[in-house]
Amino acid sequence: MLSKVVLPRESEIRIEMRKVSFSGDRSEAGRYAANVRWQGHTKGKKDKKDFSLKTVAKRINDATASIRATGMKIERLKPDTQGFDWNLKVQRGWAQKTFEKIREIQYPEPSWRRDKSDYVDRQIEDDSRKKLPDKFRLGALMIEKALALQTKADGIFVIGETGIVSGAASYRLFKNLKAGSAVVFDYAGSHGVVKGVGSALFGRIVQVAAAHNAEIVLGALEGSVSFWEGQGFQNDGRSSTRELFNMKLTREKVQELAGLLDD
Repeated sequence: MLSKVVLPRESEIRIEMRKVSFSGDRSEAGRYAANVRWQGHTKGKKDKKDFSLKTVAKRINDATASIRATGMKIERLKPDTQGFDWNLKVQRGWAQKTFEKIREIQYPEPSWRRDKSDYVDRQIEDDSRKKLPDKFRLGALMIEKALALQTKADGIFVIGETGIVSGAASYRLFKNLKAGSAVVFDYAGSHGVVKGVGSALFGRIVQVAAAHNAEIVLGALEGSVSFWEGQGFQNDGRSSTRELFNMKLTREKVQELAGLLDD
């Protein structure tokens, strides 16, 4: 039950709201979200030299183990051919309930009016929610996009249990391309209730790509390029039309990283 999972973690939530989730969105809303969510995630030359897929794998394995220790599950959903899946509708409802409960605990209405400098001043698409800290509101927005009923995703991963959704990520799989198969990592978000959600979601995307001998591609803002390089991605240059950098995790690295994952 939601109250059983979220309420005992009130003090933990206050810390975990700072957690940043993975995001590879290509829309205007996604670019804005990525700009906020990856601020401060730049890495210097020293960090790049210290990069190791073993380090990335350890972070994913630790995150997955931590999530399971809470009793939560990582579930894979696949939209049907009609573009509608009842499971997605249920998960989307749970995600909204989770958002509302965490907002109630962490951001009671009086606090929304104290210091506006820390809150979002612009609206994102049709988001009518009250002004909240960027990372929390945008994390919820990315979850909603991943779980959108009209999504054209080939698959969606959800972390949660009955009555709660802590995070979600969607991807598209392209087979038999001239250059080989590719997985496009589109949307990912976390409410910040459980530590490591972003890493665990990324690990599942890696496993999908490895199963299809595919590379992973995503679009990144300039400020997040070095972050993704720290996950093993290479920068294939900036797209003049999308104002994003094309990031790619090669098939070789996908296979190597997947081989280091516990499950």
